[in-house]
Amino acid sequence: MDSALDDVADLDYFFSIRPGQRNMDGLVVPVLRDCANKGFKTLSREMKALAEKGKSRSLSSEDITGGTITLSNLGMFGVTRFNAIVNPPQAVIIAVGNTRRKPVEGPMGNILFRRYIELSVTSDHRVVDGAYAAKFLAAYKELIENPTYALL
Repeated sequence: MDSALDDVADLDYFFSIRPGQRNMDGLVVPVLRDCANKGFKTLSREMKALAEKGKSRSLSSEDITGGTITLSNLGMFGVTRFNAIVNPPQAVIIAVGNTRRKPVEGPMGNILFRRYIELSVTSDHRVVDGAYAAKFLAAYKELIENPTYALL
């Protein structure tokens, strides 16, 4: 099957994600390292550990330094879409809005309600070609729509 995943999956390089989280001091953005080489369980465990360190204000400078992609989620605040700004030295930021139900036409002409989420990607064109960022977003979309691909 030819897909957007084929264009991105061939690149074997290190990348890390910075999921933002709020604490009493404001926003902190710890780094999940080497994400391309880890499974969901490992990433989930590491994210939870970083979240606990953030809540207890015990993140080290190594925990918040580096990263190539920032993940910004305002969906939990009811925001549908927003424009996220890249924080150097990151190369990319992914903006995630809330999910909502939309009516769509079903296969028999009937009306069905499907869940949708709006994502956008902003890239620093000094670091990442915009076409590559678009391919990355297409692959991300494919993984969300077909989560079994992530298990391959």
